[in-house]
Amino acid sequence: MDLKNNLELIIGGIASTVAMAAIIFRFVFFEIDLSTTADFIKDFSEIIVSVLVFFVAVKSILSQSKKKETFKKVFDEELQAWMQRNRPLISKENRFQVENADRYFILSDHDHIFDIGEDFQDDKKYQKGVFVQLPHTFTTNDKIIFFMNKSTFMARAKAKDSDVDAEIDKLIYRTANCISAKFGKELFEASGDPKHHQIHVKIKTRDLDTPEDARTIIKMLDYVMILYLAAA
Repeated sequence: MDLKNNLELIIGGIASTVAMAAIIFRFVFFEIDLSTTADFIKDFSEIIVSVLVFFVAVKSILSQSKKKETFKKVFDEELQAWMQRNRPLISKENRFQVENADRYFILSDHDHIFDIGEDFQDDKKYQKGVFVQLPHTFTTNDKIIFFMNKSTFMARAKAKDSDVDAEIDKLIYRTANCISAKFGKELFEASGDPKHHQIHVKIKTRDLDTPEDARTIIKMLDYVMILYLAAA
């Protein structure tokens, strides 16, 4: 509910408030008898309903305006919730950041997923690799970059009696295709970069600036994380 879409309600509420004031004024300042009192009660009871509806509507408008969602607000909240849900698998390491982007790490030794409550800053105990690099702005041609670390997929290569680089090369293109199939090719362009063991997801047609865009990015992070775990 907002002022633009509820103009009739606002005008009606103001008119009702003015009418109620006129009724009270007439009752207070003009000659009063039993008939006048009865008319006042009748008119007042009819008008008060419209006035109450008006004030409830205004209260709702003000309340919703305070809670208005923005891309940044939704993205920050959803990202923090995603990391919290997936702790200790996912973490942000401020020591290994790059300019104009944030990097988020994934545990490559999945046995430690069960170490809830431990100090995950111990890099010797908890082997991590970069999972994703998120730009500070999500404008056209900006890129979300996913990383495929050897340590994450070493067990897969060993089980298949294959070279880990060869396995990663195949997974890069398969994951890029999955991202395109899941999130469409109109807004995003997913491509593989086997030389650097990366998947680039370019923002293709417009800036991402709506609350739903923010939720889509988090869904993508969650989806690729699941693909990594399944492949590892």
